[in-house]
Parts: sequence; C-alpha cells; structure tokens
Amino acid sequence: MSQLKYERVNVESLASRLRQAVGGKSRKEVAAAAKVDPSRVSRFLNGEFKIMTPALKRVCAALRISVEEFLLRAPPSELPADILTSLRRIVGRDPVRVAAAARLIRSLEVLTRGNGRRMLEM
Repeated sequence: MSQLKYERVNVESLASRLRQAVGGKSRKEVAAAAKVDPSRVSRFLNGEFKIMTPALKRVCAALRISVEEFLLRAPPSELPADILTSLRRIVGRDPVRVAAAARLIRSLEVLTRGNGRRMLEM
C-alpha cells in the first residue's frame, strides 16, 4: 500500500486567498467545479485544514490559485553544515529513512518555533 504525502500549508494565508477568489460564487458552484462536497469548500474557506490534500488542490485549481506559494517548506540551507553532514551519513539514500528524518525535523521545527536557532546550538 503506497503512502500519500501531504504537505503542510500556511492555513491563514491560503484560507484568506480562497475567500478572496470565491468572490460572488456560491459554495455549491465552487464545489461543483472542484468536484468536492460543498461542506469541504466551507471548511477550506474557514481555514479548517492543516495540509494540502487532493480535495484542497482541486478547490485551489477551480479558483485558479497556485498552491506553491502556500506550502510550508523549510529550505535545507538553514541547517548548519555539520547537521546536514550527519543526516546524510545516518540516512543515506534510503527513501524510508529520508522520509522519517524529514518528519523528525518537521516535528522539531514545530517544537522550537521562536527559538529554533538556540535549540540547534545546544
């Protein structure tokens, strides 16, 4: 069974952009264009999501919104060189290990928001 990968998004910005793009269209019209249930459109417009799902991508596409600018991606260059070297040595090229390391780093980012540099220097 393949594992789907959903990326985190800037919820506030994307929800705001969705509401702006809807304009005078009804939720039913947007839902029909995106082939999703109108209740999902409502949830998306209210910012009740955390990740980019296929349904959210379809709603964005129906409203002609590029999702790329709303994806939360930390550039790897923000990590010190010694940390990157250690990660490469530990993880190698194994895709399962790469995915696990990425999840770990994202979890650490959430825990260290606001004082991330201090945490890395410990």
